[in-house]
Amino acid sequence: MEVHHPITPIAQAHDIKPYFWKRRSCGIASLCMIMNSYTQRIHKGTLQTLIDRGVVIHAYLAGIGWTHQGLIDLAKEYGFIGERFDYAKNDPQEGFDVLLNNVKKGPVIVSIHKDFNIKNGGHLVVVNGYTKTPTEIILHIVDPKSKRIKYAIRTVPQKKFVAGWKKRFIVIRPNNIT
Repeated sequence: MEVHHPITPIAQAHDIKPYFWKRRSCGIASLCMIMNSYTQRIHKGTLQTLIDRGVVIHAYLAGIGWTHQGLIDLAKEYGFIGERFDYAKNDPQEGFDVLLNNVKKGPVIVSIHKDFNIKNGGHLVVVNGYTKTPTEIILHIVDPKSKRIKYAIRTVPQKKFVAGWKKRFIVIRPNNIT
């Protein structure tokens, strides 16, 4: 079984111009990719506007990054709705099952350790699908950290994903889709 939602990748190091934001915009890039997957009026040119507005509404916290609720609040200004999920203190399998159920309906922003390495800091990526075989589940990831668009789209086996996943994710959908 395969679930796939087309996403136009955004590379934060390439598509975001101010140097300060190039390493601090994974949340904005992920949000933009998801909103653009539903409507073509959100595009790369909107990135700086999203960053500027996000700073005004305190969606970005210095030393922490983009807050999940802040990204949801920002998405609402563009006609989207959102919900945060936090399974950090719950059974990881339960959280993974809820994640997959949401990915069936559309792409989702997930909170990971960079490169799925628990020694690294936090990072936000998009899960835009998965492939389920009799022996494993492989997640389809779009990573805004990639310096080149062609490397942004990749797959990650469930075991590696779960090991580096912070057990948190954000669902963003157009207001007219449930």
